[in-house]
Amino acid sequence: IKRYKALNKPIVLDPVGCSASALRYDTSLELLESEGISALRGNAAELGSLVGISCESKGLDSKHSATPIEIVKRAAQKYSVIAVMTGKIDYVSDGKKVLSITGGSEYLAAITGAGCLHAAACASFLSLKKDPLDSMTQLCTFYKQAAFSAQKKALENNGSNGSFLFYFLDALSLPIELENSLIKEEL
Repeated sequence: IKRYKALNKPIVLDPVGCSASALRYDTSLELLESEGISALRGNAAELGSLVGISCESKGLDSKHSATPIEIVKRAAQKYSVIAVMTGKIDYVSDGKKVLSITGGSEYLAAITGAGCLHAAACASFLSLKKDPLDSMTQLCTFYKQAAFSAQKKALENNGSNGSFLFYFLDALSLPIELENSLIKEEL
């Protein structure tokens, strides 16, 4: 982390399973506290656990009133990172602003590695832009548009999540004009 930080290279932390494992949680905290992380990306359960809000994969526990907007903003503030919460709606925050990105495909949740691929794409997009909030917002928009395009092609060819994966990988390799209508600034 120190070397990457010295070279001004982006580091993205994807705290996979940190809400379900003490070791993963502790390791994620240790990495975040090293102050070299550029972006933190995960689902609601992962980001929620890192900011002390208990979440389940199907939504927030009923005993908590925190919204996804509050969770992603709190994560960005607490760790001084760009926080990205992925799901049916993606949320991106720099600790001040929160943007939501809609669209995509339900097939993303049905394929293995969609989150890991998203984390790798986060690092790529961060390395290209000067404004990290804008970079992550563009990435989430691109990812959702690629997923939507892939789902459309899979369904046109009577496919399912297996063929979706191939079309999705193809879509990620092609230039897409970003639809800013998918992005909304949250209050």
